[in-house]
Amino acid sequence: MFKDIQYTEIEDKKHHLLIDVRSPNEYHEATIPGAINIPLFDNEERALVGTVYKEKGSGIARELGLEIVSPKIPQLVKQVRQALQPGQVPVFFCWRGGMRSKSMATFYSLIYPEPYRLEGGYRAYRQYIVEEIPKMDLNIPTFVLHGMTGVGKTTLLYKLKELGLSIIDLEGMAHHRGSAFGAIGLEPVNQKTFDSQVYEVLKEIRQARAVVIEAESKRIGKIIVPDNIMNAKEHGHHILITASQPIRIQRILEEYRLDQYKEPFIDGLKRIERKLPTEVRPLLFAAVEKNEFYQAIQLLLEYYYDPRYQFATDQYQGPFFEVNSDNLDHAAREIVQYIENKIVAFSLN
Repeated sequence: MFKDIQYTEIEDKKHHLLIDVRSPNEYHEATIPGAINIPLFDNEERALVGTVYKEKGSGIARELGLEIVSPKIPQLVKQVRQALQPGQVPVFFCWRGGMRSKSMATFYSLIYPEPYRLEGGYRAYRQYIVEEIPKMDLNIPTFVLHGMTGVGKTTLLYKLKELGLSIIDLEGMAHHRGSAFGAIGLEPVNQKTFDSQVYEVLKEIRQARAVVIEAESKRIGKIIVPDNIMNAKEHGHHILITASQPIRIQRILEEYRLDQYKEPFIDGLKRIERKLPTEVRPLLFAAVEKNEFYQAIQLLLEYYYDPRYQFATDQYQGPFFEVNSDNLDHAAREIVQYIENKIVAFSLN
């Protein structure tokens, strides 16, 4: 038979393979990082069983579930075996450690020894990380990248990572750039998935010498950033990234691909047009209609983004270390040197 196991017993052990047996839709919405999906029911089957459960009760629903699953059992077990690496043991889970994971673990244990079922399922995992994240303070030097749209902060983050520094890419985890146009070309994640990624990153950087983050607000799209990361940002060491306007515009055009995402761009403009000077609005929409995106971005920077970024930056007290990022490689090396010097200074105090 299978054994129940808690998430804390397996999260740092590489010989366990987490297998989410929920439907593909449930798996896509949120799962445990590293888990694979081998669903007991597909999306339509799950909906059908749920409807029968509501209308005819649990007994009839279970009979239907068994009828649906029985022909699949050999293939499901085969999928599990094919997914396992040498020495790995499967850990099955569903929403709350109920019938679906119990059934899959039982089927598997009829042939192979020692499968596990995750106690409490995904719900218990979710409760665990929500309780743990606030305890995971960033007790290491934190460096914060500030700068107006297009200076290349996210690109710099990953260049710094390549040079050996630890980073937290909040926008990357949120799949959102943190602006009115932040979701263009991206598929934003939900809070559950974001929290899982935050937990993994905070766990990973516990032993880091320092960490670099961007100066994000508390909300990125619909995602809420944890207080401990916001506190680390507020008390961090601030680096101001600058770049010439032509380079900034070119980077924005390359990143947002407005020729491919013209309609979402127009939708975003409509959401913010009341915040633009009256005389600028027709110029902006006319530029977009003519596919003159360079001019459109130039207007947005001058009359929308830059004033707001300047206001936000002015809220920070204390000095900024300023770096020009027209050459991103040079800027990354300059930032690394600054951070290394700061770390040495901390160690001497």
